[in-house]
Amino acid sequence: MADKTEPGAWNFFLYKIFADPFNTAGLVIDPSMHNGFVFEVHDLFKKRKIRFTCPEESYSLLAYIGALRGT
Repeated sequence: MADKTEPGAWNFFLYKIFADPFNTAGLVIDPSMHNGFVFEVHDLFKKRKIRFTCPEESYSLLAYIGALRGT
């Protein structure tokens, strides 16, 4: 279903599935998730990767994947 889409087409939706506490109740319910987790985002155009510690850097993660979506 994603044939011929841009590499960043799913960035925001994957964020919503795995990192948004309003969609993923386990992030709120599970005490072990309160310590946070790390997302590793790959920029396929510039061949680099960056890590974001969430929930502390959630806004930075959203800004980065939003910027990648436009490339």
